[in-house]
Parts: sequence; C-alpha cells; structure tokens
Amino acid sequence: YQLPVVDCKKNTTPPPPITYNGQSTTVVERCDNSAVTIATPAQPGFEFQWQLNGTDIAGATSTTLSVK
Repeated sequence: YQLPVVDCKKNTTPPPPITYNGQSTTVVERCDNSAVTIATPAQPGFEFQWQLNGTDIAGATSTTLSVK
C-alpha cells in the first residue's frame, strides 16, 4: 500500500478589523476626556474580549467598546 501525504494550506480566518469613526485602525490616540467608541464586525465563530495593555477588561465581550 502507498499512502500519499499532502500538505494542506492552513485555513485560518484573519481577525476582524477594529474601526474608529468608521475607519479601520490599530491605534486610537485621544488627548481629552471625551468618550471613544471602537467596534468590530460580528463574525460567526468569533468571541470577543477587549483588553487594555494586554489585560482583559471585565465584561467587555461585545463587538463595541466605549471608553473615556
């Protein structure tokens, strides 16, 4: 018997983009104390946990996050 081995491409979905004021972003800088809302589109199979400096924000598990 011969069993062919074939390398398959990884089927990874890219993470959803984060938006601020309707624009895709990775950084939001603010100098005042006004509220900022960032969002990401809901995607099947994804669960969300927002973080601040690498630490989970308690209860921040929706597709939007408003912060001051």
